[in-house]
Amino acid sequence: MADTNNIEDITGDPYLLGLVIYRSEQALLPPELVVALIAAESGGDAYACSYESLAQTAMQSARPRQCSLDTESVCQKMRWGLMQISGAAARRLGCELWLPQLSVPLVNLEWGVKYLVHLTNQFYKRHGYAGVIAAYHSGSPRRSGGGYVNQLYVDRVLKLVEEYKPIVAEKREQALAVLETQLLAPEEAEAAVRADKAIDEYLSRPLEELKKMAAERGIEPEKGWKKARYAEALYALDLDAQNARKDAPDVSEARKSE
Repeated sequence: MADTNNIEDITGDPYLLGLVIYRSEQALLPPELVVALIAAESGGDAYACSYESLAQTAMQSARPRQCSLDTESVCQKMRWGLMQISGAAARRLGCELWLPQLSVPLVNLEWGVKYLVHLTNQFYKRHGYAGVIAAYHSGSPRRSGGGYVNQLYVDRVLKLVEEYKPIVAEKREQALAVLETQLLAPEEAEAAVRADKAIDEYLSRPLEELKKMAAERGIEPEKGWKKARYAEALYALDLDAQNARKDAPDVSEARKSE
């Protein structure tokens, strides 16, 4: 386990803390739980990484076209960044980036929180957050005697949760305000909301319908595309069409001037 000396880089950095809080709250997770996991896993070091030679991989998942199988295998067995999410876990959740990008805090928090949500959906109802924490550390909440096989880790994270809960609450408003000013301008935020709604509309359709729509519009999918990629590609075409209409000359105005 990592020491926590660098965790002040998170709680003391309003932008990074804002990212943690935003990602956590959007996923309906306690932000202090994510901060505690960061403290236990990496000590707040965004460049932390480790290799697990016996880790299971997900080699059938989509990866960058230029990435060789050997490189992919090594990268999937690495744990990356603040939340130390494994490359294989990110791939199973649909990440198609080059896996070293998981060292970037913005990317790491996105996929680390997604993985935590996945485990919460699986184990919270029966085991509570203690079981979710155990699973985050070892893949599943395996019990031994009266506790988990990794009970020391679980106890440490739960203690950190209580330590960071008042800190997060105190700094939440300032951190989110800093995030809002640094991450997106108001017009960019509005555009992002519109994009999310449009993509969600596509995601509500069956996959086969999206494939048919993509074929009709000349989109050539890469191997392993899922619904999200089809939805994003179709929305991108919509956006291009909208921009083309904006740039086109106004024929009616031109006729008036003749």
